[in-house]
Amino acid sequence: MNFKTFESLIKTNTQDGQSKLPSSFPQWKIVIEQGIVKLEAETREVIRTVDIFENENDNIPVIEDIVIALIYYVSQLYTNDINLKQKYILDYEDAKGTFLWNKFKEQELAK
Repeated sequence: MNFKTFESLIKTNTQDGQSKLPSSFPQWKIVIEQGIVKLEAETREVIRTVDIFENENDNIPVIEDIVIALIYYVSQLYTNDINLKQKYILDYEDAKGTFLWNKFKEQELAK
């Protein structure tokens, strides 16, 4: 997924009027990298791709199947509305669970 698309989805998800989103690409990059590391640790799967993530026109170095979890992770960091934050945490866990379930099904079908 392109960074600009990712940023647009985050802005759409965090429209509670009080959110303070990063203003520069280097700030976004830190949060995105942190989210990727967290997802890899929690899923125990390699989700990082070989894409170079150096500027705003690059693709985020994560496989497409888990990018929605990354969107919810970043959204819950920046929203100040407690109800939205809880929703995004649950959506993050759901997207992560769906990713893991699909990986399990792929492995079972490959046997």
